[in-house]
Amino acid sequence: MRSPTKKDKERFNKLYDLGCIVCLHHFDTFTPCAVHHMEGQTKPGCHQLTIPLCGPHHQIPSNNGEWVSRHGDGRKAFEREYGSEQELLEITNRMIGYETI
Repeated sequence: MRSPTKKDKERFNKLYDLGCIVCLHHFDTFTPCAVHHMEGQTKPGCHQLTIPLCGPHHQIPSNNGEWVSRHGDGRKAFEREYGSEQELLEITNRMIGYETI
């Protein structure tokens, strides 16, 4: 795992303040979040390729179809339901005032 820089930590704080991008963008609701690394945590710049996701949208699989989880239900199912991670990154970056990488 690559250690976050000061700039990365500032980004993470903005993501936490924003809340889950899926809940906000699709349901107009604030939900506390975790940071989802779109391409893992080892590549240079990996901490900037992040979006905020709540537990259900990040890791908790839905057994009744109430939501789709990125890790629990898979990337394809997640992106079919909510749009691509790249699109969510661009929305997130606009909302927190960052340029998309």
